[in-house]
Amino acid sequence: MKYATISISLCLFLLCTQGARADAKPGFVKVMLERNHAENGGPPAEVVSRLGGQAVKTYPAYTVIRVPENRRQEVAAVARGAGFHATIQDDWDKVFTPGSVIDTRFPRLPDAGVLSGYPGGREGLYVLQFEAPLDTEWAAEIEKAGLRYVSYLPYNAALVYGSQSAVARAAALPHVQWSSLYHPAFRAQPADLGSSDAIERYVVQLVDAPDSQEVVKELRAASQSEEEVAPYGPYLNVTIEVHPEVLRRLIGDPRVVAIERGAQWMTSGEREAVAATSSTSVDFVFQDGVQPYKNTGHYENWLAYRGIEAYLLGNQLVAIADQGLAGGSPSLMNPEY
Repeated sequence: MKYATISISLCLFLLCTQGARADAKPGFVKVMLERNHAENGGPPAEVVSRLGGQAVKTYPAYTVIRVPENRRQEVAAVARGAGFHATIQDDWDKVFTPGSVIDTRFPRLPDAGVLSGYPGGREGLYVLQFEAPLDTEWAAEIEKAGLRYVSYLPYNAALVYGSQSAVARAAALPHVQWSSLYHPAFRAQPADLGSSDAIERYVVQLVDAPDSQEVVKELRAASQSEEEVAPYGPYLNVTIEVHPEVLRRLIGDPRVVAIERGAQWMTSGEREAVAATSSTSVDFVFQDGVQPYKNTGHYENWLAYRGIEAYLLGNQLVAIADQGLAGGSPSLMNPEY
């Protein structure tokens, strides 16, 4: 299935969360209080009261509170006086996705790459942000609402899969502060899809749902080379070689988690190796950045040439790490393997 992305106003692309008591609050910042066991102090409520803040949630190791932004400079001293170490968490009211960062105190999304809903009311991906880090109790409520937990999103957010009615139930929970469709603008960097018209290698990440093979089949048909499909936890990662227009049409599919250009594998640090080990000729290095091994003898001989053999007394353990760039070809492998 292919869905075009559309541009709509804020009131359409945010789910209604009326009744939720944890809405992200402009003018406030989250603070984590950890007990300083070297000192005797008061309860977290003392810090909350002195800073004119609000308690959010208490965990076994720390307490989360919300304090007015204009009291930020007082937080450390007030917390210390009550026997706590305070850490201001500026990012705890933001959601970081592959394509966008949303400050949920001021939830303004891009003008393009948003959806009013998934066609036909079908199931798809959504985002729920909680007012503090998820624990087992809150995670259980996601499933109780009829949603499938897919993965964590920074910060304190969950990528979930299910129906809009189930998301509406979850959005009404008292500790969910923001909810949204998982819009196309969240799924890819604009530079990865918008700035290229050449056939390139891409990785498309799908949620591993019963009907995700439909998308895999479509990608397979469009790919200019043999595709690679790798299940990974709750995902299917599909590596293909396609024109980006195929992906621009596909990015609104409710099963697409992320799209990015495929990695270009290469060795790293070879220039440093040359600088550190070659005082005569760059031809006599064990690795040269072009191929994993230059045919100048065994590694033991290379070590001897550098005067290291005196330290090899026969009882040393040597670990050789495979950087994985041989691609399965024995001819490219280090001969010491």
